Amino acid sequence: MAFSANLLEVSRFVVDALLAIIGEVEGLDAMDATGFEESTLIMMLTSRVAAVASELVPWLHCEGDSDFYMSPKMKMVKGLFFITESCTRNRVMCSSIGLLRFLFDAAENVLLDKTDRVCGNAWPLFYCIQVLGGHFFCVMNLERWLNLIKKFIATEWAMPLILPFGGILHLLYHPS
Repeated sequence: MAFSANLLEVSRFVVDALLAIIGEVEGLDAMDATGFEESTLIMMLTSRVAAVASELVPWLHCEGDSDFYMSPKMKMVKGLFFITESCTRNRVMCSSIGLLRFLFDAAENVLLDKTDRVCGNAWPLFYCIQVLGGHFFCVMNLERWLNLIKKFIATEWAMPLILPFGGILHLLYHPS
């Protein structure tokens, strides 16, 4: 039990350190019913760390998510969401390093449960994909996403994977 608690503390420390390097997110620890209330981000400092953070997402602890507590996994995904959503400059930086590809890989690892850390809420990861995909979406990303949908077409995750895809296509063909 002590070993598991120690790993949880290490996970929290790693998440906090990575988010601080990427760019300070204020109000990230505050929770509401959805976990995605308003937050303020200072400009992103480095996008490479965002790629590392997204690669770590499947292996972070996810136990204990509630309306009042955020697991390290949820905090990392929520931080990535706010970073990509906050401004176009951040989305450009993330797109230039191929963060969408890393998010697809993270979603696949979470959904295929390759990590032995079963978590029921993959929606925040899908929101990140939708925000970044709405900014920059190339043929390689389309192929990767369709392959991901194909892998999960007979599962409960097929519709959640398809819904953000529809939002992105709408943004591409009907820009505001």
